[in-house]
Amino acid sequence: MHFDRPPQPAPGCADCAELDRLRRNARDVYDHSAVTDANVLLRQHQRAEHRRPEPAPQALSAPEPPPRRKRRHP
Repeated sequence: MHFDRPPQPAPGCADCAELDRLRRNARDVYDHSAVTDANVLLRQHQRAEHRRPEPAPQALSAPEPPPRRKRRHP
């Protein structure tokens, strides 16, 4: 899940629009806790009603080792 971007309301969904309105109102009065609450509720609603899949976390992998050099024998 990407927490660096706020969830966007689904077009035409009254519930999404209401949660977005609550979030905007909270931002207007600098209530960061209420903004976070609205984001959580919007994400929960989207998973339940719109089946928006969460992006798969990207696995951290070790870099591949450099290719081995062939030895020259005299």
